Amino acid sequence: MKFGFKLCLIPVLLLSASRIFCDPARPSFYEEILSRKPKAQICAGELCLLGTNAYENGRWNEAIKCYRTLAFYYPKDISAKNVWFYIGVSYFEMGEYEKACEAFDKHLESEEASYFDAVIDYKFYIAEQYRTGLKKRPFGLKHVPRFAPSGDAALELYDNIIEIAPLSEAAAKSLFSKGCILRQGREFREAIETFNLFLRRFPKHELAPDCYLMQLALYYDLSSVEFQNPDIISFAELILNKFKQEYPREDRILEAEGILLSIEEAYARGFYETGIFYERTGRPMAAAIYYQTAIDRFPMTRTAYACNLKLNGLSVTPPQKKVSESIEKSSSFELDDEAFEGLKDI
Repeated sequence: MKFGFKLCLIPVLLLSASRIFCDPARPSFYEEILSRKPKAQICAGELCLLGTNAYENGRWNEAIKCYRTLAFYYPKDISAKNVWFYIGVSYFEMGEYEKACEAFDKHLESEEASYFDAVIDYKFYIAEQYRTGLKKRPFGLKHVPRFAPSGDAALELYDNIIEIAPLSEAAAKSLFSKGCILRQGREFREAIETFNLFLRRFPKHELAPDCYLMQLALYYDLSSVEFQNPDIISFAELILNKFKQEYPREDRILEAEGILLSIEEAYARGFYETGIFYERTGRPMAAAIYYQTAIDRFPMTRTAYACNLKLNGLSVTPPQKKVSESIEKSSSFELDDEAFEGLKDI
C-alpha cells in the first residue's frame, strides 16, 4: 500500500517540478504573437487591447496570457499600470484563488495600487471560502484536485488584510472570522485575544455583541481544558458585565448569562465529583466540605441542588466559613496523588 501511494505521488511531483523550472512570467501565448508578427512590431498597446477585449468578454485564460506578456515585456509602460489586478481578477473568475492572490499582491506592490479596496474585498472573499471548507490545490497546480488543508491560508489572508487595512470593514470581519477559525483549532486563548482586539478597534461595530458572546463561549471551552482555574470565571464575569454595560437593551444578554451559568455549572460539577470521591473513600467530612463549597460559590446551579441533597444524607456538618476561606484562596482545589487517581475513575 505504501509503495503504491508513493507511485501515485510521482505525477504530482513531476507537474510540480515542471512548474518550478519553467518561467511563469513568460506565457506561451507570446510565441503565438511572435509567429504572427516580427518582435519589433509588437507593441504594448496591442497587447493591452487584446487583453482588454478578452477580459471584457470573459475569456479569462486568453486575458491572462495577454496581460502577463504585457507585464513581462513592458512593465513600465502606462498600458501595464494595473495589469496585475486584471490578471488577479481573471484567475479569481477561473477559481484559481492561489494564483489570484499572488497577482493581487503584485498589484499592491506597485507604486500606484489603484484598486486597493477591490483587492482587499477579493482577498476577504477568498479567505472566507477557505474558512468555510474550500480546500487548496497542492503546489498550486491547476489540474490537481483540491484536497490540501486551507485553514492556515485563510489565517494568512486575514492577517494580511488586518495589517494593510487595519480600520476597514474587511479588517473587522477578518478579525471576527480569524477568531472563529482559532476556536475551531482549539487555540482558545489566542481566539480570545483576537476578539479583544476587535472590541478595541471596533467597539460599536454590528459584530461587537457577537464578539462578547464568542468570548464567553471561549471561556466555557477553556474551562474544560484548564480544570478549575478560578481566573476563567472572573474574566467571564468581567466580559458579561461589560456586555451589559455597552448593550443594556441587547436581546442576547440572557444568552450570555446562560453561558456564564454553564461555566459555573462546570466548576460546581468539579467540586461535586470530588465530594463523591471522598464520600466513597470513607471521608465524609472532606466530602461535605466540597459539597458545601459548591453550594456557597455557585448557588444558582443544578449541581448546587444535588450537593444539597448529598449534604442532607451525610451525618456531618462542614464548618462553612472555614471552607470558603480555605478553598477559594487556592487557584484550584488540590488533591493528593491517591485522591486524584481515584477521581479519574468517577
